[in-house]
Amino acid sequence: MSATEAAFAYDDVLYDSEANPSAHPSSIATLACLAGLPGASPASARVLEIGCGNGANLLAAATYLPDARFTGLDLSSRAIAAGDERSRPVKRASGRYVAAATSGRSIT
Repeated sequence: MSATEAAFAYDDVLYDSEANPSAHPSSIATLACLAGLPGASPASARVLEIGCGNGANLLAAATYLPDARFTGLDLSSRAIAAGDERSRPVKRASGRYVAAATSGRSIT
């Protein structure tokens, strides 16, 4: 099976996407602190989620952290399209783009 065929097959079955509190930048910063490690400030975090689906987890975090940057990657073009649609209300007037999902596009 080629990569193109695999990506197409991946679009056949959509999966649920939801916010995951344990993956929120604030939760990760807390775990780093408890482990005695320096953690990034959640307010200015840069987050990459691989396999983000429609971006529900990223959008939930982006709503509360407007100065952080979020990038999502997913193989499903249907999930990408749904994520792009869902992210429109979260995009900021400053030109900073909050991507729910991208398939390799540059989003700066």
